[in-house]
Amino acid sequence: MIRRPPRSTLFPYTTLFRSCSLTESDYKLLKAHIGSEFSIHKNTLHFTTVEKRNELVAEHYYYDNEQEPGAFDWLKKALEISKIEKRGGDRVVGRYLALVARDIDILIGAAQAIAKKEVRVFDVLDAIQAALPHLDNLVVSSLVALCEAQHEYTKRDLLRGQFFNLLGERLKSEPDTCRETLETVRGGLNEKTASLYTLSMITLSETVPLDVIIQALGDVPDANPVLSANAILTLGRLIVLERVPDTHLAKVINTLRLNVKNAEENIRRESIYAIVSGAISQSSLADELDSLLEDRDIDALSALSGLLLQESKRARSHPSYDQWLLSLAALPAEAEGAIDNLDMILYALFKEGKHDRVLTCVENWLVIQPIDVSNKREITKLLDSTLHEMLQDEKIRSRLIAKWLVSDSRELLLAAEAILSELNLLNITSIRFCAETVRDFDTNDLVLLIRHMLGVVLYGEQFLSLVISLLDIEGAEDRTYSLVEEVLTNEIGRDFPTETVDRLKSLKSERGSKKINGLCDRVIGSIDTYFDALKKLPRIKELTPSRDLIQKISKQRAKTMAKYQKVAEESSVIRRIVSVVPLKAGRSSFSFFEGEYREPSPLQLFEHSVTLPRRFSLDAVGFEMSRLRYRIFKKGDK
Repeated sequence: MIRRPPRSTLFPYTTLFRSCSLTESDYKLLKAHIGSEFSIHKNTLHFTTVEKRNELVAEHYYYDNEQEPGAFDWLKKALEISKIEKRGGDRVVGRYLALVARDIDILIGAAQAIAKKEVRVFDVLDAIQAALPHLDNLVVSSLVALCEAQHEYTKRDLLRGQFFNLLGERLKSEPDTCRETLETVRGGLNEKTASLYTLSMITLSETVPLDVIIQALGDVPDANPVLSANAILTLGRLIVLERVPDTHLAKVINTLRLNVKNAEENIRRESIYAIVSGAISQSSLADELDSLLEDRDIDALSALSGLLLQESKRARSHPSYDQWLLSLAALPAEAEGAIDNLDMILYALFKEGKHDRVLTCVENWLVIQPIDVSNKREITKLLDSTLHEMLQDEKIRSRLIAKWLVSDSRELLLAAEAILSELNLLNITSIRFCAETVRDFDTNDLVLLIRHMLGVVLYGEQFLSLVISLLDIEGAEDRTYSLVEEVLTNEIGRDFPTETVDRLKSLKSERGSKKINGLCDRVIGSIDTYFDALKKLPRIKELTPSRDLIQKISKQRAKTMAKYQKVAEESSVIRRIVSVVPLKAGRSSFSFFEGEYREPSPLQLFEHSVTLPRRFSLDAVGFEMSRLRYRIFKKGDK
C-alpha cells in the first residue's frame, strides 16, 4: 500500500481526468511503485481507470487521517471530498467511507451527526448513498437509525427519494437483508420507518411477487394505520409495475375500492392515489377514477394532476386522457401543488401547438373555480407559465381577449381584466381584437364587447388600440364605425383627450380614406368642443382644497404607496434572494463571493408610469360605479 507523506501532492485530486502532472518529489516517490494501477509518461501520472484512481485516492485520504472513536472527523473529511467531487457514477467519497466502515459504523455515526445538527442532512445522505455500493455489509439496526434521524428534515423534499432509490438498488442483491429490514420495522412501523417497509416490499416483489402481495393484503386490515396505509401504497406500486398476478388482481383492486371511504385520512388518501396511479393500465381502476372525478374529490384531482404530468407519455395514449384533463378544471385555487402540475401540463401542451385544448381547460377552470374579485390577478399567478406563453402569442392573445370580453361569465370577464393588467406590466399596450373572432359577432355581441371593455380596461393605450382595431373587421363601415365614433367621443376621448386626438391624427395619416378621415375629424371636433366648454365654466374657489388638506392627502397617498410597495417586495423573487444593505454613498448592487465583497455597481433608476382616466382623478367613486355598471351588462340588455 502506498502511504502518502504529510503535505505531499501525491495523487492530486480530480474527478474529471484520469491523469495529472507531477512535481519532482512526487515523481521520485511514485517511480518505485509503477504497476498495473497507474503509469508515468512524460512526467504525467496516468491511472488505468477512473475506478482505480478513485480507489487509490480514497486510500490516500483514509490512511492520511487516523480515526478517533466517537469523533466525526471522518464524516467532515467525507463532506469535504464530496464538495470538490463531480456527482454521479463511481465516487471517491463512497470508496473512502467504505474504508472507514471497516472501523466505524458509518450509518450510526451519520445518524448521530444528524441528531446533533453538526452537518447538513442532504450532504450526509449524498455521501452515504455514494458508499452504498462499496460497503461490505448493511447492518439493519443502523440503517433504521439513520432513516429515523433524517426523516424530519427530508420528509417534504423530493431529494430523499434519490437516497432510497440507491438503497433499493443495493438491497436487490441482498434479499435476506431485505427480509430482515422488513421484519425489523413492520412490528412498530411509524412515519420515520415507513419508507423502509415500502422499499423492502417493492424490492422483494422482483423475486417473490406473490409473497409480497399476500403480505400486503394481510397488512391492510392491521390496527396500525401507518402499516395499513403503506401496505395500500405498496399494492398501488405493484399494480403500476405489473407485478400483481392475475389470480390476485381482482382482490387487490377490491381492497383499494373498499378503503376509498376509510375513516382514516392517510389510508383513504393512499387508496385514492393507488387507484389513480393504476388507472392507466387497469380499466376497472379507470372506471373507479371516473367516479371519484365526478364527485370532484380533491385528493383524486391532485393525484391525477401529478399522474398526467409525470406519466405524460403513457397518459396521453389512454382514451380518457382528454376527459381527465378537463376534469382538472375542478381543482381549487388552494391546491397550489396540483395547480402547479396543471400549469406545467397546459404549458407543455401549448408549446406543442394544442392551443384550443389549452384555452378550453383554462376557461373551464375559471368558470368552475371563480377567482376572487378582490384579487383579480390571481389567475396570472396560479397559471403563470401557461398564461405567459399564451400572452406572448399575439394571435392567441387577441382571440382570448375578444372571446372573454363578450362572455356573460363574470369569472372570464374578471380574468380578462387581470390579463390586461398583466399585459400593461409587460409593457404590451398595442393590443388588437382577433378579426376572425369578431367577424362572427352580431350587433348585440359588438355592443356587449364595447360595454365590457369600458368596464375592465383602465389604460389609455390599450383602450385606443382595442377600439381602433374594430375599424379593421369585415364590414366595419356598417357594423362598427358608429360604435367606435360614439365610444371615442363620449368615453375614451373624455378620459384620455390628448392621447385620443394624437392617435386619431396618426390614423388619418396612415389610412387616408374619406370615411376614416371624416370619423377622425368628427371625434376630434367633439373633444375640442367639450373641453372648450369646460374651460369657459367659472371656477368655484370655495371647492379648491386648502394647502393643509393637500398635504394630508399627499401624506396619506405616500403611506398607501409604501404599503403596496412592501407587499410587492414580499412577493418579489429578487427580494427573496438578495439582501438590502444601506449604503451612505447611494444605491448599488454588490456580491459576496469566495470570502470577499466584489466591487459595487451603481443601480440605475427605472421608472414605469401609466396614464389614468381623467374621470378617475376627478370623481373616483362615480368612475368606479360607471365601470361596474358596464361590467354587469348582459347580452341584449338595454
